[in-house]
Amino acid sequence: NKQEQSLNYLTEGMRLAKQGGYLEQLLPGYIDLARIQNQQGDLEGVQGTIHKARRMAKKYGDPPTVVSFIDAIEADMALQRGALLIVESWLYSRKKSSPNFSNLFSQYEQITLARAIGAKGDYSTMSELMRPLWEIALRQGRVKDAISCEVVIAKSLFLSGEPLPALTIL
Repeated sequence: NKQEQSLNYLTEGMRLAKQGGYLEQLLPGYIDLARIQNQQGDLEGVQGTIHKARRMAKKYGDPPTVVSFIDAIEADMALQRGALLIVESWLYSRKKSSPNFSNLFSQYEQITLARAIGAKGDYSTMSELMRPLWEIALRQGRVKDAISCEVVIAKSLFLSGEPLPALTIL
């Protein structure tokens, strides 16, 4: 809960990653920066951060996974603000393809998809989308991500009228 201190560390880390030209390190930084800005109600800052991420991706030839990831960041921030029209637009425009869990960017997109579908009230699909992500996080030893998935699965169970399985997961 030390947003200013977090922001300082994040800004410094992103500055160093920019010097090295590491797209894979910068993109998660853009997520964290957008989250902090979103929590502070800084919509212009969020849009500016997303714009910077898009410019960075363009320098690398707009790799499809990266472009989809940035679109998911924008949808996630809109979802957190309750801007459901933006989320609906993202859901409509995203490519209908089979889930891709090959990298953290694709996994983030799937998590955002699950949460967006849950916001529409489709809790069973939300849970179905989260289970493979939970299994991958467990296999890879990413405890924080596994717990985050469990919380979303528990929420989907609770909201679909199954409080006991939800409590068991929690």
